[in-house]
Amino acid sequence: MSDMGLTPQQAKTLAFISEYLAEHGVGPSFAEIMVALDIKSKSGVHRVVSALEERGHIHTMKHRARAISLGRAPVLRCPRCQCYIEPYAGRA
Repeated sequence: MSDMGLTPQQAKTLAFISEYLAEHGVGPSFAEIMVALDIKSKSGVHRVVSALEERGHIHTMKHRARAISLGRAPVLRCPRCQCYIEPYAGRA
């Protein structure tokens, strides 16, 4: 485990996602993560990405392609009714 409490695979995945976001401006697809890190299946990628999200290192939006961002999702509240709003991918 690394000093952030990550396995070596999780640390490599987080570094790849961070570099990809900086270079391309959007998150990588699961297929791109799979190829770049030599993970054998998309379900393996899902397991690693889910672990990173649980630990608060990344945020994903369900059912949206390339919707990976670094850190936790910001908590937004509707000014009218004070309900919680999930931001669109790529917006803070």
